[in-house]
Amino acid sequence: MADGGQEEYGSVEQGMKQVFQRHGVEESQADLYVTLAFGNPRFTRDIPDGAEEVMDIYRETMDRISYEDELNSESEPEQVEQDLESILKEGLEGEIAGPASLSEAALE
Repeated sequence: MADGGQEEYGSVEQGMKQVFQRHGVEESQADLYVTLAFGNPRFTRDIPDGAEEVMDIYRETMDRISYEDELNSESEPEQVEQDLESILKEGLEGEIAGPASLSEAALE
């Protein structure tokens, strides 16, 4: 992501939703994918041990979500995945807010 990501995306969730929509996913479906991505009990009930564990849990969760068929024909799933992870990294580095489902302890 470019510097000033906070201006582009107010939060991790908002940024991810925009990525999905930019690649052809309908708004309601994009909302669902973002909700599913961070609804894993390992995020909501447990406290992940730092950014690396957050990324691992996120990747495991996204591997179970089949969104590729929703993408427009020009979109490469690998690029979408990279864009989504980049936004999550911005959140974990404190450049943008979120993800909201994580406790402050997980983000330190």
